Amino acid sequence: MQNLINRKQHQNSVCLLKLQTILLLICMVSSTFAQKKLPPPSPVQFQNGSLKYTPDAMGNRIVDFSYAGYKASNTEITSPQIKFLLSPGK
Repeated sequence: MQNLINRKQHQNSVCLLKLQTILLLICMVSSTFAQKKLPPPSPVQFQNGSLKYTPDAMGNRIVDFSYAGYKASNTEITSPQIKFLLSPGK
């Protein structure tokens, strides 16, 4: 009687092991067919004749230095008037 119980327990454990193996294989195969993540968008995009800088997921962005010039690069640099000329020394 004990031998029969042991054999039945062994059969149940083998069946359970087979079931676990099948479930593991199903999970592994299904994960390979999961949707692939898209690459993040480019931080610099050209739209309507100008560059557009978009921040990443953490809020980091590329700094726009195009307005770092004289008067935000909106006006030309003026030339000073000539007051007097120096002649080279001898």
